[in-house]
Amino acid sequence: MCEGPTEIIANQAQRKETASSVSVSGGSTSSRTQEFTQMKPPVFTGTKAKEDPQNFIDGLQKVFRIMHSTETEAVEFGVFQFQDVAHIWYESWEQSRGEDAPPATWDEFVDAFLDHFIPIEVREAKAIEFKRLRQNNMTVQEYYHKFVSLAKHAPHMVPDTRVIVRRFLLGLKSDLHGDANMAAQNNNMTIAGWLLLYKVMRTE
Repeated sequence: MCEGPTEIIANQAQRKETASSVSVSGGSTSSRTQEFTQMKPPVFTGTKAKEDPQNFIDGLQKVFRIMHSTETEAVEFGVFQFQDVAHIWYESWEQSRGEDAPPATWDEFVDAFLDHFIPIEVREAKAIEFKRLRQNNMTVQEYYHKFVSLAKHAPHMVPDTRVIVRRFLLGLKSDLHGDANMAAQNNNMTIAGWLLLYKVMRTE
């Protein structure tokens, strides 16, 4: 049974109070929380049609990389950005884990969050779209952004950098394959790296 608004507010206040007294990553959590909020992390409500759960997670992870956040700290900060339905979901999910459950890790939290807010049908549809993705009339940069966006929904199709590069190459226009294969000879070059190389080699 989900908690009512009063209990949710009380729990949130308790978390904030705890945050002011615990030491994390070499400083008080109150200073860490201030550092986090100053970066203007995204907010997720679970009620707005234009909200993208994956973009929310990606936005938080960018902040966490800069802050060198721990697994459990990342979860606390992520929950801090929940509002409305999203916060009610989190309280329900926490209860379902049981009172004796250890603190959730970031990966565990993300899996549960995406499973709830991105229906399985949507994820399967995006995975199929990724599998069929081709550059066609897009610029290389447009294709790159589309590729990266859809790849997040099909991690089993891109298990490592080499596979990512190979799949990216397959979707390019045929007249780009020569340059692409040259760039791909460098196994340490990321997609973003040789996308920059394309910009130097070609004017679109």
